[in-house]
Amino acid sequence: MNICIVNCFDTYEHRVDLLCDTFKELGHNVLILSSDFRHFEKCKRLEKKEGFIFFKTLPYVKNLSINRMKSHVEFSKDISNILNRI
Repeated sequence: MNICIVNCFDTYEHRVDLLCDTFKELGHNVLILSSDFRHFEKCKRLEKKEGFIFFKTLPYVKNLSINRMKSHVEFSKDISNILNRI
């Protein structure tokens, strides 16, 4: 079975790693689609990670802001387009 995990926040990445490992142990193919923006540090993610595809997202500074909402909307659109193609 093919499994795709979508994650917008690096704060949940440890949970995504656990899910990924569990599904792989069960013999599934796992793909993770994630944002390239680090939520706590408010900066772009530079490092790569096996099994992850990072999408360019709009940076934001404040947690409650129009820019953050724009960032999430654009990320959602990008992910939806990819999922429709897959």
